[in-house]
Amino acid sequence: MTTWRTLLPACLFIFVGSVLAVGDAMASVRVVIEGLRGATLRDNAQRSTGLYAYRDRDISAAQVRRLYDSAPEEIRKALEPYGYYRALVEGTLTQSGSNWIATFTIRVRTSVKVRTLDIAFAGDGANDPVLKALPARFPLKIDDRLVHGQYERGKAAMQSAIEGHGYLQAKLDASRVDVHVDDNAADVTLHWTTGPRYRMGETRFEGAQFPDEFMRRYVQHREGDYYDSDALLKLQRRLIDADYFGFVAVSPSLQDAVGDVVPITVQVAPAPRNVYLGGLSIGTDSGFGVRGSVTRRWVNQRGHKANVEAEVSQRLTAAAANYEIFWPGEALRSLNIGATHRREETDSSESDTTSVFAMENRLWRGWLRDLGLRALYGDFTIAEEQNSSTLVFAEGRLSRRRANDDLFPTQGYSVRLEARAGAEALLSETNFAQIRAEARYIHPLGEKQRAYFRGILGATHVDDFDALPPPLRFFAGGDRTIRGYGYQALGPENENGFIIGGKHLAVLSAEFERDVARDWAVAGFVDTGNAFSDTSDFELRTGVGVGVRWRSPVGLVRLDIGHGLDDAQNAIELHVVIGPDL
Repeated sequence: MTTWRTLLPACLFIFVGSVLAVGDAMASVRVVIEGLRGATLRDNAQRSTGLYAYRDRDISAAQVRRLYDSAPEEIRKALEPYGYYRALVEGTLTQSGSNWIATFTIRVRTSVKVRTLDIAFAGDGANDPVLKALPARFPLKIDDRLVHGQYERGKAAMQSAIEGHGYLQAKLDASRVDVHVDDNAADVTLHWTTGPRYRMGETRFEGAQFPDEFMRRYVQHREGDYYDSDALLKLQRRLIDADYFGFVAVSPSLQDAVGDVVPITVQVAPAPRNVYLGGLSIGTDSGFGVRGSVTRRWVNQRGHKANVEAEVSQRLTAAAANYEIFWPGEALRSLNIGATHRREETDSSESDTTSVFAMENRLWRGWLRDLGLRALYGDFTIAEEQNSSTLVFAEGRLSRRRANDDLFPTQGYSVRLEARAGAEALLSETNFAQIRAEARYIHPLGEKQRAYFRGILGATHVDDFDALPPPLRFFAGGDRTIRGYGYQALGPENENGFIIGGKHLAVLSAEFERDVARDWAVAGFVDTGNAFSDTSDFELRTGVGVGVRWRSPVGLVRLDIGHGLDDAQNAIELHVVIGPDL
């Protein structure tokens, strides 16, 4: 039976607990760091404190005082990896309403600097000139402030470089940083025993839908070559670029090594054999439209490919079919046979052209090279004058691209060179020769900024310019040349003021980009140049503007607003492009 004697202690317990809870009300705390230069140091000092975890959740007064007392030592420890071993930390704790503010003023004394740097190799690699050059690339130098993060990154990079050079069993025997606080000095020691330098053996393939004979065409190294991780990375990149596989992994099979020869294992998994794409298209040069394509990644065991694509938009109707035949060998040679049809309407011309072509593609001295023949027939109207033309000509292309990221590069370049020539003796209606060169370059300016440069040069020699259809004439203006002007709105004019295109082209572009949020950047640009037929008639046209960049799931989307400076009647032009910078 419950009596007042049993209820009274419980009531007193609840009452006292409530009073204590009111007296020790819950609140949050804010940590303020003063006296440190650099956001990285301030952030690390702030995050090192136990108080920081309660910046947006409840904390009692007792917890605040306990964590506040331990914060100075936590901050001192957090600064040591940056070379500051004797930091002075003074703090104040104040209450603002129901919340707390913990302020810490920090004075850092002379930082610990690297006094000695002892990096050495023993074993087969002791006299290897490549390994001897590695210490010069170590991020810490004599008299540098000791930053433990740089030490760890440098150590890992050296281990990777040693193994990548073929010393797959290299062992780090000594890894030590001796800090002498009284002397503000640190002695760094890194000693490796390299073991033997391995050579590459047989390349084995696992999971491929093709016979080994076909797969070996992607292998550029030879059995017996010294192991080189860069060679394996290039092999992996070639297999990925082949577009046959959804998964690619290339690695040495050290457990199967015989002596100093290690086999290379290539593991792949087939990608979906058929690819169907379709959707809306938008471009200020072509307008709104729809496009679609069907790709057969491999037709047979010899790796042949087939592709059909089409686009219908406001100013452009195009269709293309291509069949690619691969040949054995290390140069990745292939033969492309195909046909295209293109009907295009611009403010200056209309064209309806059909072409058939055969092109040999291969790797050539680090470049992608295309050589072949093309026959082009078309009806076209330029400056209200109708014409038709049949041209048979040889053409070639050289292209090269280097970037730190395929979709969204922040550093890299691309170069593309094109040449074509036709003669009346080869069924062309006129003799002509044409070259075109385009180069693009991206240079980082810190972590969030980039400079982007682009240049285009083109030149044509032709006996009868009127026989050239619009695709073989040079125009300027639009997304890809001079923004701020309409598509193909610039170039030589006839006596009636109609744009007829030119024999030559010269364009330069400079752009500055800055990241403003994840996957978003803003840009400012200047484009200048023009199309022309004679240097005496060259008239420079310049467009300026601003833009937005979105790194979308389908690729880079560029939206630019440009204004032409050399035409008083030229309004603002909107330009939209989807595709990589390089």
